[in-house]
Order: sequence, then C-alpha cells, then structure tokens
Amino acid sequence: MTAVNKALMLLVPLALFAFAGAIYTPTASQTTLPGEGEGEVTLSSLPPLPKWANEDLPDFSAYQGTTEKKVAFFSYLYPRIVLANSRILLEREYLASLEDKSTLSKDEL
Repeated sequence: MTAVNKALMLLVPLALFAFAGAIYTPTASQTTLPGEGEGEVTLSSLPPLPKWANEDLPDFSAYQGTTEKKVAFFSYLYPRIVLANSRILLEREYLASLEDKSTLSKDEL
C-alpha cells in the first residue's frame, strides 16, 4: 500500500466526519419539552444516548498498519466527540437561559 493510499484512508473518513459534524444542528424538538415556551431549553429534554455510544472499545490490536489503527480509532471516537459537543452546547444554552432569570426554581437551583 502506498503512502498516498494510507493518507487517503486516514483523511477521507476524518473529512466526512468533520463535514457531518459541521452541518449538524440540534432541532427545536430536541431542546424543548412539549408545552414549554418556544426555544426554552431544559436539561431533561436532552435526548438519551444512542446505543452505539455505550459500546465497548474495539480491539485495535487486530489492525496491522498504523494508518489502519488511526482510521479505526478516529472512526470510533469522532461520532462520540460530536455527540458530547452537541450535548454541551445544549447545556450551555440552558445555563445562559438561567442567567437571564431573576429568581430560580428549586429544580433550577
């Protein structure tokens, strides 16, 4: 396998994951509960983690080449990073909405 092929094996999946992560934005239905004000965010409205997010780490020792291991590792890790960042952004938006309130409920505290 040539160096160009190895580089493409690493860069193509990373570029695809980066593009998909860049265009992803949570929808309003993911940030509000039914009956709540439009755009109001609550932490309880965070969607549950998908099943793949709790899967065990794959056996990377089965891969022979370093490039193959890198591709497998980043393919495993990148979707989890995008998911965690999305959840963090929703939590940050919720905390910012609390900052604007003059008094907080017991649950909000």
